Parts: sequence; C-alpha cells; structure tokens
Amino acid sequence: MGKDSKSGGMTKQKKKKDKAASSSVQQPKKQIAHARPLWQWIAGILLITFICYLPVLSDKKEFTNWDDPGYVTEQKLVKDLNAETLKTLFKPSTDVMLNYHPLTMISLGIDYKLGFDKKTNTLSIKPFAWSNLILHLLNTALVFIFLYLLSGRRIWAAVISALWFGIHPMHVESVAWISERKDVLYCFFFLLSCIAYLKYLETNRFLLLASCFFFFVLSCLSKAMAVPLPLVLILIDILHKRKINFKVVLEKAPFLIVALLIGYNAVLIQDKGAIAEFEIFTLAERFMFAAYGFFMYIVKLIAPFELSAFYPYPNLDESGNIPAVYYLSPRSHWL
Repeated sequence: MGKDSKSGGMTKQKKKKDKAASSSVQQPKKQIAHARPLWQWIAGILLITFICYLPVLSDKKEFTNWDDPGYVTEQKLVKDLNAETLKTLFKPSTDVMLNYHPLTMISLGIDYKLGFDKKTNTLSIKPFAWSNLILHLLNTALVFIFLYLLSGRRIWAAVISALWFGIHPMHVESVAWISERKDVLYCFFFLLSCIAYLKYLETNRFLLLASCFFFFVLSCLSKAMAVPLPLVLILIDILHKRKINFKVVLEKAPFLIVALLIGYNAVLIQDKGAIAEFEIFTLAERFMFAAYGFFMYIVKLIAPFELSAFYPYPNLDESGNIPAVYYLSPRSHWL
C-alpha cells in the first residue's frame, strides 16, 4: 500500500516535470512566432499606407486655387530661394498666408526648384506631392516607434495605432493638399522630439534632451501648432511616474520659453485677419469653438464622416446665438 502510494506520487511528480519541460520547450517557439523584426511591421504598414495614397501621385493632380497660389505658384519667397530670401523668411514679422513657418516655405522652395522647367516655363506638382507623401510615410513610421516605446514595447499597440494613423481619411488633406506641407513637416519634427525624450528618460543622456529641444524648435518653425509639446513631455513624465521636482521643471524651461515666443508671434500675425473680431464672437464662445473642435476630432477619429478642408465659424441665429451643439461641447469632455 505504501509502495503503491509512493509510486503513484512519484508518477505524478514525473508528469508535472514532463509537462513543465514540455512547456519550457514550446515557449520559445511561441515567442519566435511573435518576434517578427520591427522593420517588417513598419515596412508592411508603410506599404499599405503608400497604396492608399497612390492617387496623390496621379498625373491628373493639379495645384488648387485655394491657398496654393499664396504658398507656391504666386509666392515670390518660394520662386526665388536665396540667401536674402532665407533671411526674410526667418524674420518674426514675415508671414505667409498669416502664418510664420520659415522651414515649411524653404521646403516648398526646394520643391519649386525641382519642379520648375525653365525651357517650358512650367511648374510640375510631382516634387511637391512626393515630398508630402514621403513625409507622411516617415510620420507613420515615427508613430510606430513612439508608441512602441511609450507603451513599454507592446507591439500590437504600435502596429494598430500606426496603421490607423497612416490610412486615416483625416490625413488626406495634409498629404494631398500642397499648402498643408506645414502639417506633415511640423508633425515629423514633433514626433522626433517625443521619441528623443523617451530615449532620454531611458538613458538620462543630456544629448538626447538637447536633441528633443532641437527637434521641438524645428517643429515650431514649421508650424506654430507645435507649441503644446512641453505639456506633452510633462504628460509623458506623469505616465512614467516620474517625480515632478525642480530638475524636471527646469529642463522644460527652454521649451516653455520657445513655446511662449512662437505662440505670441503667431497671435500677432494671425490678428491681422485670421482671428475673428471680438465684436462677433465672445471669449466664452471662442472657448466653446475650441471644445467643439477637440470633441469632433475624437468623433471623426472613430467615424470619419462629413470631412471638409474648411470648417467655417457657425452662423448665428436671429438672436445672435451660436448653435446649441457648441454650448454642449465643453460638457461632453466630462462625460
């Protein structure tokens, strides 16, 4: 009886060991099956994105009569890109279409030189279209890398998000419309800055923090919309459970100074005509417009319908009030 129970116990232990050994042998195979090199994931995503945006390279594509003349076809600063032009572009008071974005204009100037045929005196849109598309593809790859690092190297978080970013209909305007070069260009440097910051948090190397700041400045010089990046860096700190102390605040100081300068200059320039008068819309209504825009970005991220290249201010009713949906938008953020 004792021998049988002992034998049975030994048999059970042997089975457990065999099972453990079997699982230890099978586990590496499972890991290998999911250990596809990152470049293969990125290449697949970029291929799908490129196919979706092939119409951008169509021979039938032309410049639009909306903003393209002001940015490219009739813009002297783009047609004659030289040392004096560069000096003019970087002056804070210089604006193109009520925006300060010297790097964007330089990139358009380079494309102009590539696309202009002096013999026929014609301008090809191909270099502009290729530049926009290549920048979008690079941004898609950077989104993958950024989210891969941010998520703790979770591959599927990076794959799904980068693919959705690459093929999302809301990006068609930024890629297909030449005047939206500023959007894809600022996004490129913005993402590089975020990635450099994540690597800085991992290694604590000052050179990476300096790179983060450098890319941030380039992003601001491409489009003023880059100014919220210091807040993004703070959110990354919070996500990484980094203690907010004097050192953390001090390292953000240069970013905040640049953000304030660029933001202030943008307001001065856009006040020339891009911002509606306060006699038309109150400060509270402007806040509701911002809340509505933020809310609709989330809605159209999930359900991209009724997209437009231009979203005008709403019409006022007979009593001078804006539509009710705008009053509800600030509350929707808390639902």
